[in-house]
Amino acid sequence: MRDAEMPQLRQAIQTLWDLARREGLDPLPTHFEVVPATILFEIAAYGLPGRFSHWSHGKSYHMMKRQYEFGLMKYFELVIHSDPAQAFLLESNDLLTNKFVVAHVLGHSDFFHHNAHFAGVDRGVAERAVLHAQRLRGYAFAHGTAMVEGFLECLLALEEHVDPWAGPSDPAPATPSGPEERADLLLYLWRHAPKLSDWQRDALAMVREEALYFRPQLRTKIMNITWCGRTG
Repeated sequence: MRDAEMPQLRQAIQTLWDLARREGLDPLPTHFEVVPATILFEIAAYGLPGRFSHWSHGKSYHMMKRQYEFGLMKYFELVIHSDPAQAFLLESNDLLTNKFVVAHVLGHSDFFHHNAHFAGVDRGVAERAVLHAQRLRGYAFAHGTAMVEGFLECLLALEEHVDPWAGPSDPAPATPSGPEERADLLLYLWRHAPKLSDWQRDALAMVREEALYFRPQLRTKIMNITWCGRTG
């Protein structure tokens, strides 16, 4: 897109927003930003803007970048489930393509707003991820980068073992373990692992909070795309 086309895109966003509301959609307020492909890949690899660094994020970034450069994958947009939702459009798309993508994005935003899997999701996690990253950098400075990265390695290997129906907050430690812990290994470790230091327990809580944020997206990926195909 050329800079001169940005006013046309802004007008199209407002027109499409009004049309979506008239057609019965109720998307979250959505902020649009036009970015280069490298920025979109970085956000997609990390999962959230400003999220903590880890080698697996870099691996995902380079994989997406190579697929894009060799023409194996085509990326059009990225939508972050927050309130307001954050949508990133590719500056390499032409104006007409980005108009179609905006309509598609509003379908995602409507899905995030109303699908039952997202009913208990804390949309503030998208903002708190930046604070998580800051705290983890502080722990790396205090305790050593190798120690913090090694602990994160363990946590990320277990991050899928959370209860997808759990609420976003951690209840106080309790004994004996309840039935919810049998479906949530990270919660069990947060409550009962006896040798965790304070910073490790805090890091565990952060990883679990972000894992709970991502879980509904993993569970509804096909449904979400199908809904956007109908609406966008």
